[in-house]
Amino acid sequence: MGRGGGYFTLSFLAGAITASSIFAFTRIQIPFIFPLLLATIPAALFTIASCTSHLQQIKRHLLILGYLALFFTGFSNMYRPATVKQTSETIVRARQFIEHKISAAITNPQDRAVLTAMVTGNKSHLNSATKAAYKNSGAMHILALSGLHIGIIYTLLSSLLFFLDRTIFSRQIKLLICATSLFAYAAMTGFSPSVQRAAIMITTHKLLEWSGRKKGKWDLMLLSAAIIIILHPSQLMEPGFQLSYAAVCGIIAIYPTINSARRLWADWRFAKVADAVWSIMAISVACQISTAPFTLYYFNSLPLFFLLTNLLVVPLVSLTLYLVPITFFSEHIPIAGEWLQALPGHIMRLMNYFINHIGD
Repeated sequence: MGRGGGYFTLSFLAGAITASSIFAFTRIQIPFIFPLLLATIPAALFTIASCTSHLQQIKRHLLILGYLALFFTGFSNMYRPATVKQTSETIVRARQFIEHKISAAITNPQDRAVLTAMVTGNKSHLNSATKAAYKNSGAMHILALSGLHIGIIYTLLSSLLFFLDRTIFSRQIKLLICATSLFAYAAMTGFSPSVQRAAIMITTHKLLEWSGRKKGKWDLMLLSAAIIIILHPSQLMEPGFQLSYAAVCGIIAIYPTINSARRLWADWRFAKVADAVWSIMAISVACQISTAPFTLYYFNSLPLFFLLTNLLVVPLVSLTLYLVPITFFSEHIPIAGEWLQALPGHIMRLMNYFINHIGD
């Protein structure tokens, strides 16, 4: 964690979590102004102590005061009146355009419903059998937009804009285009916690990388959580928010240890293939371990075949998300256009075949 910055963010989140825990267990809502008034007591004490101390002690007192101030700010933020989300007409039209294109390309209702959920986050067309199959097989993260989707979109955009890597100014333009596109996509999909988190983390990481500053993964994760809670305090109590950040904690804390086993086959002839397979398995295990308590609490179940599911499904999902933008604009291409439009439907049919059998 970075010098001070990460701990300031952690202090804010600690205050928010404390406030939410008090309300969850006691249903007592502390007045908005009370935590801020309470903060004046330690502030006065540390100020008095600082006046009679050495410079180093003054810095320490001011640092602690900053942590306390952010703790109570996070505490108070949880009792701020919730704002009502409003969807603009442009976002609605964009979502309708994508759903129309998917409907035109895929005839099977459930194959179409799965791709619609994967791309737009709209799961209203999924029937109960399909939802149960994805839940039992451990593939619900495919239907719930996640960091996987945002990562693929960023990689696709970055690859398409390769010609902007020549100068500092063009790289700034590239970063602006990518960041704007990510947040526009997040807005279109309803700003789910996992999409917001991934968009903020990727954008912040690239900004720090461009500026030459280094920040740890924990810092980026905490910063994204703080931004989401500031914008929408109620998100902290949502299962989607908790599962998303639990998965990230698993990737940061557990995945490197599991993935380090790849050195055992470093000299193999097919080491690269083994690395790719092991990487998917390691991420799946890490996420499953870190999200298991939340999955059991909210859904009273734990998928047993998640490794097999992810090995089969994740490559298909990645391929589909890369193909979707191409299929949307390929209808006017002779011969190849019709084939490209039909390809996502075939991939969805294959993926649903795997999911239904594993789920059963």
